[in-house]
Amino acid sequence: MVKKTCPNCNRDSFSTMLPAQWYCPYCNADISQAAAKALLLSSISLRDLSRRREADRNVKAEEMQA
Repeated sequence: MVKKTCPNCNRDSFSTMLPAQWYCPYCNADISQAAAKALLLSSISLRDLSRRREADRNVKAEEMQA
């Protein structure tokens, strides 16, 4: 698993491969040139990912209400 952090919105994006073109799933910025970090599956906390997903949903809900 590979992780990149978007320099535009500072959110993490994950992939099982390293694609030539990589766009941030949150702000759609091209993060192809951003540094990639290889992750071991055991190093990923599902609880942390779940919290991040919930926080992202709350941000999107607030944006839709504005």
